[in-house]
Amino acid sequence: MQPTLKSKEGHDLKKAAGPRDLSNYREIFEDIEKELRVELAKEERNFLSSVPADGSATRNHMADSNAPNYAAETRAALIKENLRHIAAAKKRLKNGTFGICVDPECGARIEDARLFKNPFVDKCYPCQQEDDKEAARQRKLNQCRGTLPGKH
Repeated sequence: MQPTLKSKEGHDLKKAAGPRDLSNYREIFEDIEKELRVELAKEERNFLSSVPADGSATRNHMADSNAPNYAAETRAALIKENLRHIAAAKKRLKNGTFGICVDPECGARIEDARLFKNPFVDKCYPCQQEDDKEAARQRKLNQCRGTLPGKH
């Protein structure tokens, strides 16, 4: 009987080995990237069309004139973030590390169902849970620090 290799977190490293067909992800990434680039161009046109050529406000209230710009900028920023996720996933696919947890102490195979649901994930579920717990702990700690006397 062959011993089971375990990572520091107790993940079965043997799961990362073996053939796996990931060829369809390249096409998926290309399709999503194309759609996002069209959306980004649209948002950038919306942003530019909402700014008067002379830079003056066209409405009576300054907050009203900035609202469409803010919404378009926010949507464009989210699209750009998704494009960065796609680029990173495509790089992992090219390097042969796509579908493998990027946590240096893990390296387990990311579950197929998880990849299917979100092909941009770069961590297995247990490692992502640990990261989420740590991020929540940091947010709580930062909130507590913000409420300490003398902190403003």
